[in-house]
Amino acid sequence: MDAKQLVVALEGGGSKTIALAVDASGRVVASGRGGSSLALYVGDERASEAVAEALTGVAGAIDPEAVILVGGAMVGKGFAADPWEHAARLFPGARAESLHEGNAALVGATLETVGAVILSGTGAFGRAVGRGGHEGHVGGNGPLVGDEGSGHWIAVEAIRRALWSRDGRGAPTVLAEAICRHYDLQHLGWIIGRLYGPRAMGRREIAGLAPVVVEAHRQGDEVAGRVLDQAAGLLADQATAAIRRVLAQDDGWDGAIAFGCTGGVLLGSPELRALVVDKVAAQVPGIEPREPRLPPVGGVVVQALRLAGATVDEAVVRTLADSLPPGVGAVGAAPAAG
Repeated sequence: MDAKQLVVALEGGGSKTIALAVDASGRVVASGRGGSSLALYVGDERASEAVAEALTGVAGAIDPEAVILVGGAMVGKGFAADPWEHAARLFPGARAESLHEGNAALVGATLETVGAVILSGTGAFGRAVGRGGHEGHVGGNGPLVGDEGSGHWIAVEAIRRALWSRDGRGAPTVLAEAICRHYDLQHLGWIIGRLYGPRAMGRREIAGLAPVVVEAHRQGDEVAGRVLDQAAGLLADQATAAIRRVLAQDDGWDGAIAFGCTGGVLLGSPELRALVVDKVAAQVPGIEPREPRLPPVGGVVVQALRLAGATVDEAVVRTLADSLPPGVGAVGAAPAAG
């Protein structure tokens, strides 16, 4: 890969779809963004439009002929939009490479293709990949029956406990006032009208409450602390189960298991990351916690560069991290110690 050539990385999920054009130095030279590309939530047409919008945003800012490879990681194979028709139309000379969403998260968090990762954003999942290539994937089953420990789960649990406190069924908490401020409600009871009915909030808007819960915990609120501790336990269970699924396939790791945390909720909360790491280490003593380096789309970039023949060293990783556009889930908080 020479200095004039580019790779394009695409990452699509239930909340947003991001596309980045990156040169061999790791510098992001163009970016595009669309809405959810998970057809389960928004339908096939809107999901496809989100992919087209993200890729078109990149193609319009660069020379498409400079792109030699397009790497894509889409949430929910078979349930998300297929990006390759749009990619072939916009970048006809580029090779297409698909990457599992969980593997993109693993590479972004640890810079390794072998190890384990837990992701908590709007949704949540745990993934592990052994040295022999066997994989374990746990969670990511959506807000009704899964996504335990995700931003959506944390928000719903916080709202539930605030209502309990209001009713006299639970301990006092600042969450009631914080929820009212966040959603601009005059009374906590008005949250019901925001959760149900034709004007109900979507998953992402509900999950946006999670940083408020983290802040309440930082201020010493015990109820918020219990919510985050329970979330950490649920996330740790997913990571541990994913590791055990790899071991059950007679696969494993040479030495310590590289372990990372990623997703908007975990990247924004070193406290929650530390809780997750401690709980995973209690069940799997052989993990080696890694400080988070890049969001999942960064993992797609790293793998795309490697597949294109570029050397991905520390300088490239730093350049990539420093040039990521706002709003892609970059690591913005101090890393947690293992």
